[in-house]
Amino acid sequence: MDGRTLTALSSLPIQTYPGYSVRMAIVEAIKSSNTLQKALEPSFFRKLLGGITKDYARSICAISNEQIRVVRGIVGQVAQVAMAAEGRTHGSELQKWKAISGTCRRIVENLDEWRVLALDFEANTIGSHAALSDENKRLIHFLRDLEHPAAGLQ
Repeated sequence: MDGRTLTALSSLPIQTYPGYSVRMAIVEAIKSSNTLQKALEPSFFRKLLGGITKDYARSICAISNEQIRVVRGIVGQVAQVAMAAEGRTHGSELQKWKAISGTCRRIVENLDEWRVLALDFEANTIGSHAALSDENKRLIHFLRDLEHPAAGLQ
C-alpha cells in the first residue's frame, strides 16, 4: 500500500458514511492480508524457483502490520462514532448503530489478535510462522464474510 492509499484511508467520511468507511477499511485489510499470505506460503512455482526468504517475509509482515494498524484506527473511529450515535437515536436507527458498533468491535478484536502474532513473527519467535499463517487465513476468511455478508446465503 503506497502513501496515496494511506491518505485515502485517512480521509474517509467516517462521520457521514460509517458503513462505507468500514467497507473500504476491510478491503484494504484483505489486500494487505493476501499479500502477506503470498509471502508466508509461496506458490509451488515460487518454491521451485527458490522460494521466499524469511527476511523478505518479515519485511512484508512489517508492511502489513503498519497497514493493519491504520485500518484498525479507522475502524476504531467508526466504533466511537457509532457508540456516540447510539445515545442519540431510537428505534431502527438505534439498531443500525448497534450493528455497526458490534461489527467494528469484532473487527478490532480480530485485528488485535493478528497483530500480536505478526509482532511475534517479526521478532522471529519459534513457531510464529505457522501461527501467523493460520491466523492470517482466518482473518482473510472473516473479513471476506464481512465484505459480502449475503454471499453465503444462497
